[in-house]
Amino acid sequence: MTSARISRPEQRRQLTAMKRQTPPENAQRSSYLTLHSADPRAILQELELSGYQLTRLVTELHHLTYNGGIEEAEYGARLFDPGLTDIRLLPPGLLDAKEELLPPTLIPRTREDLKRFLRRLMILNGEEVNYDVLVKGWTDRQGERHALDHHVSDLWRIRDANIDVYDGLVAGRFATVIRHLKTVDTSAYRTKLRGVLIRQALIWCSHDVQLVVARIAKPVDLSKLGVLRDASAERSPQRAANSQTERYDAIAETLDAFFGCQDWRRDDVELAAPAAETLLAKPKHVWFGRILRRLRSSVKSPAGPDLKQVTVLMRAVAAQMRHPDLAGTEYPKYLVKYKGPKTFPAKWHHLTSPVSVIATAVRRLIQAEHEIPAIVDDLIANRQSKRPTQLRGSLSSYDNITLPRGATERLDELAAFYHDTFISAQATSEAVANWKHRKETADFLREMGARRPGDHHGNTRRRSFYLLDIIPEHRFAAGN
Repeated sequence: MTSARISRPEQRRQLTAMKRQTPPENAQRSSYLTLHSADPRAILQELELSGYQLTRLVTELHHLTYNGGIEEAEYGARLFDPGLTDIRLLPPGLLDAKEELLPPTLIPRTREDLKRFLRRLMILNGEEVNYDVLVKGWTDRQGERHALDHHVSDLWRIRDANIDVYDGLVAGRFATVIRHLKTVDTSAYRTKLRGVLIRQALIWCSHDVQLVVARIAKPVDLSKLGVLRDASAERSPQRAANSQTERYDAIAETLDAFFGCQDWRRDDVELAAPAAETLLAKPKHVWFGRILRRLRSSVKSPAGPDLKQVTVLMRAVAAQMRHPDLAGTEYPKYLVKYKGPKTFPAKWHHLTSPVSVIATAVRRLIQAEHEIPAIVDDLIANRQSKRPTQLRGSLSSYDNITLPRGATERLDELAAFYHDTFISAQATSEAVANWKHRKETADFLREMGARRPGDHHGNTRRRSFYLLDIIPEHRFAAGN
C-alpha cells in the first residue's frame, strides 16, 4: 500500500479522533514516555509488549513539539496575545500559522492599544525597536518618524465613522473594506480610505516577514521528540536539524539493510531480504542491535526472536518512518549536508543561510510595497489583474516585475534590520556583507514563479515558498 502525503488539516482531524479513541491506559503510557523516557528502546518496548501504534505516539509527540500542545482554535489568541513579550517564545507551529488573523475579541478599543498592536504586529522581540525602517516603505512623503502616528489617527477617525470598516482594517479582514469602498461616493473619503487600506495591508505583510525570521531564530525543543531526541533537550536550530537527520538516516540505513532495498520508503514491504538472517545472527548496525536486544528481553525463547517476529517490528518501524511527521526530517537530496549555521535554513527552507531566508522574505515585502496599490485598485474595480498571478490578490511572479529604484539598497537595509532584531546584532554586518545570498534568493523566487493553490501542503519546495512568502491574498479574501 502506497503511503500518501497527509495535509495538515487532515493530520489534525486524525489526531483529534485518535485522542478520543485512545484507551486511558495507552494515553497514560504515552504521557509517561513523553515526560520521562522518550528513549527509542522504551518506545520500541511499547510497540512490542502492548501493540500500541507507534505512528500514533509519534503524531502526539510531534503535536507537542511543533505546536506546543496548543490546539488550532487557540492559535489566534496565542499569536496576538497582548501579554506576549517576544514572538520567538511561541512554538514553531504557531510561527508557521501565516493565515491566522486577529480574533475579534482582541481588536484594540483605545487609541493607545491600537498603536501598540500595530507596532507588535510588525516587530515583537521584547525590546524597543526603531520602526522607521519598516514604515518608510509606505510613508507617502510623510516623515517616517510620524507616519505611524498619522496612520493611527486615520484608523481612529474611521472607527468613529464606521466600526465595521475599522474592525476589518485592524483584524486583517480586508474584504469588508473592499466592499465598503465600492459603495463610497465621496472622492476625498474614498482616496483616504484607500490609502489606509494600502498601509494596513503592508503592515500585515511585515507581520508575515516577522514570522519567517522568528521561526529560524527560535531554538527547537527536542525534549519530547522521542525517537529523534538528542541528549540535550534544547538546542540551536542548526544542531537540532543535524541531530534529527543523523538519527533518521541511521534508522533508514538499518531498514535498507534489513529489507535489502529502499522500497519501504514508499510502500509496505512484507518480507525481509535473504541476508536478514545474517543480520539477526550478527547485527552490524547499532540501531538494529538495540532492536534485537529489546526483542530478546521480551521474547520467551532461548533462541531469541525469529525472523518473522523481527520482520513484523521492522515493518512497523518502516511505517513510522514513512509518516509525514518524520519523513520531513530528511534532507532534500539535492542539497549538501551543512554542519554549521547553514543547516537549519537549508533543511526547512531549501536555502543555505539565515540571511538567505531573511532576504527571500524581504524581497517579497519590497515587491508588496510596489504592488499592493495596484492590487487594491484591481479589487475595488473588480477587474482581472494584468499581473501574472494564480491567486486573486497575491503578489505576481518575481521574474515578471520591475522593482523601483533603490530596491537593492532597501533589500540591504531590511535584511540587516531583521537579522539585527531577531538573530544577532553582533553578527549583522558580517552576515549581510556576505552577499552570496543575492543570487540564491532571486533564483529561488524566479524558479517558484507565482504562488499556486495548495502550496501550503506537503514537504516540498512549494511549501517552503509558501512559508517564506507574503500572503496579502488571504487577508484580501478574509471577511467575505
